[in-house]
Amino acid sequence: MVFAKPGQQQDAAGVPFDNAASGLTATDLQAAIDETEGRIDTLEGAPPAHDLGGAEHNADTLANLNSKVSDGTLIDTGDSRLSDDRTASGLRTATTVVDIATAAAPTAGQVLEATSGTDAAWATPSGGGGSAVIVEDEGTPLTTDVKKMNFAGAGVTVTEPVTDEVLITIPGGGGSAGEQGAVQARRTTAYVTTASFADVTLDATDVENDVNVVEHDGTNTDRITLKETGLHRVTYHGICSEPNGSASNLNVESRVRVDDTTVIDGSEDITTVFDDSSIEGDFHDDAISGSFLYEATADEQITLQIRHVDLGASGDTSSVTDIIFTAVRLSGEKGDDGDTGPAGAGSAESDMQEASESTETSITSTTFVDLDSVTLTTSNTASKDYAIAFNGAFRGGNNQTITIQLVVDGVVQAKTIRPGATTGTTKPINLGTIGKGASLATGKVIKVQWKVSGSTAFADERCITIHGVS
Repeated sequence: MVFAKPGQQQDAAGVPFDNAASGLTATDLQAAIDETEGRIDTLEGAPPAHDLGGAEHNADTLANLNSKVSDGTLIDTGDSRLSDDRTASGLRTATTVVDIATAAAPTAGQVLEATSGTDAAWATPSGGGGSAVIVEDEGTPLTTDVKKMNFAGAGVTVTEPVTDEVLITIPGGGGSAGEQGAVQARRTTAYVTTASFADVTLDATDVENDVNVVEHDGTNTDRITLKETGLHRVTYHGICSEPNGSASNLNVESRVRVDDTTVIDGSEDITTVFDDSSIEGDFHDDAISGSFLYEATADEQITLQIRHVDLGASGDTSSVTDIIFTAVRLSGEKGDDGDTGPAGAGSAESDMQEASESTETSITSTTFVDLDSVTLTTSNTASKDYAIAFNGAFRGGNNQTITIQLVVDGVVQAKTIRPGATTGTTKPINLGTIGKGASLATGKVIKVQWKVSGSTAFADERCITIHGVS
């Protein structure tokens, strides 16, 4: 408020000014005028820069602010649109947008693959780029689109001598050297027979290449232990002398038992030795022998037994010398493949067969006829040589001759004819022969034939074995 006397001029600076209602700071009229003028000048000029959140503005809401925005929407950090999945219709490149809106959902292992310059779809990669890798086993494809290869096994190494070129090294001749577990035990002194079967002790070990497979027992020296379950070939041999007494005849019998209980089928043999002045040479000695296949259970023990049977004066014995007893493990686990052999080397297959019979059969033929139940047929895939062995017990009348021979594919094998003199139908003699079938193809028949010089001849235990050896 301003006060002045009527008709009197007064200086504005001397006029008091009440600023209570104006909000000004001036206390006289001239100061109030100046202050008001200054504020008007400020309003007429450019407004000063200031923060949006500064004191020049009142606090307000985001919704009120968005009401003033015409080309967008402002959101705060808690808005769910910042974390929700969004559907993308395309991928932008430097020059174009690739459409993926129509692509189906992918499966495991698929990648996004361009189908054109502006389209893409999910697809299974075709082996990491380039041509597919084909993996074969001995020429047989295992897969035509390999994605991973893992090489394992003893001795296999995989290196990368050149970038992206892998070298797989597999040592040649894997597995064992092919030697089969074998043992051969021998008796160095003569064995004197007894009237009852008894185990033959063996005091020397000639061969024992793997005691984990077959072993000659060093304590109980009559035993060979078969350590593994599987097929074994067992053989024995001994030379029987004429009777140790006078004017007597003896049968010498042999067999192989398992675990002191069971006699192995096909292991038995019998031969006759005698001392008789009515026969040229006065005496006859012979051999006992056996060769057979046996399917063993692990840790079974086999023993060779011998006895004599008196055919004349009682109390006589025979001395058996050069006794050997062998066992060979024929089957086992398959080892690693060895190196490929030279072209034309042929197959390493083995054809081993045996036929045996104990039922009595007889003939009166003075010409050769087939012996019952001892015929075998080769079953190899390639021609090979065969080792052939036969042994049997025969009987006949006094001073009769029984003769045997080996026949292969209808042809008598040279040097396999064996004659034997009989001394009575109750006194068996042993006849055996061995031969070779050269380059026999599959399906060749191998058999034994026999004849008798007169009267009736009998055959008891008999056994033939063949083994392809080439």
